[in-house]
Amino acid sequence: MKKRIPYGIGDFEVIRKENYYYVDKTKIIQELEKHRYPFFIRPRRFGKSLLISTLESYYDIEKKDSFDALFKGLWIHDNPTGERNSYLILRLDFSGIESDKGKVALFNSFLWKVKMKAKEFVNRYAPHYTQDSIQVIEKAESPSAVMETLCTLIRKKQIYLLIDEYDNFTNDLIGANEDNLYYEILSKTGFVRTFYETIKSGAQEGAISRIFLTGVSPIMLDD
Repeated sequence: MKKRIPYGIGDFEVIRKENYYYVDKTKIIQELEKHRYPFFIRPRRFGKSLLISTLESYYDIEKKDSFDALFKGLWIHDNPTGERNSYLILRLDFSGIESDKGKVALFNSFLWKVKMKAKEFVNRYAPHYTQDSIQVIEKAESPSAVMETLCTLIRKKQIYLLIDEYDNFTNDLIGANEDNLYYEILSKTGFVRTFYETIKSGAQEGAISRIFLTGVSPIMLDD
């Protein structure tokens, strides 16, 4: 069957299962494992989301039985690392956050997205969480509280946290001259800063083993 060009497709599984062309970049996985918390900055349309999707398929403990189907013929299939299919994958994507309706709407949009992904995560890895984890997440009043819940209630395996478009909504704020709101959410008590501080604590305490962030600029991380 003739292969197709995966224009605009950032899903590794779709590309591999539906016979699209895929330029094998899986050798980078071995290199990335040398760095526990890499931060990957590239302009838009440089394949960051596809790389995130590739890492998700490679490290997800629930996709262990699909390894051959997804990676056969690629470099990493013949040179797998010891951490292959050994993590619970929490993937967050911060594109689409409401950034043009004020602080409250921004907060609620960010919180909703984190909660939604957290609940999907717990449902996917139910054996590793307590039965009331979903209820605890639902009651959380801040993004940092959601992350703290995931890190506190985990029973066995460690989390590999993948964050795509980490700076998308803050770039929108800067582009709209909303500098005051930008600095407010990143201030010492700002919800974005406390969210990432909770992630840092989760990594220090061992619940989060690896983190991979992508974005187009280092501005927010620097601030």
